[in-house]
Amino acid sequence: SRARSPPRLAVLCDSRPMPDERRAHRRPALRVPVALYRHAGKDATQASLFDVSEGGAFFTMTSPPAPGANAEFRLTTAAGVQSEATGYVLRTMPFGGATGVAVHFGHISPTFRDFLQRIDASPDASRETAFGDLTGVEIFVG
Repeated sequence: SRARSPPRLAVLCDSRPMPDERRAHRRPALRVPVALYRHAGKDATQASLFDVSEGGAFFTMTSPPAPGANAEFRLTTAAGVQSEATGYVLRTMPFGGATGVAVHFGHISPTFRDFLQRIDASPDASRETAFGDLTGVEIFVG
């Protein structure tokens, strides 16, 4: 059993799209600490989730996987309900002293989609409430 600490929203950013934005899904900007696991490992490291949408996510880590690696996102509520999204690493790039990892989602569970819709509908200042309802935000890569 892995120890889980509640995620805390550290920084909230303006989520208005940039003028040259080409994504199919709006990605509300945020910065949430997450537990990051390599599929082969059991110990979590700290990572930061910067945005997430139905199309994918962007997070940072110190030792990124190669493009094409599998990725799974898991959200857990206080009631123990888990929501998942799976996909693959699209690309990696330098980002703020770490490495940014862009993930494309291929499958999203209905409860994960519901959570994303709540975040997207929330004003920037109230996104902390949506993440505060979770007891675990985990990313598995590798």
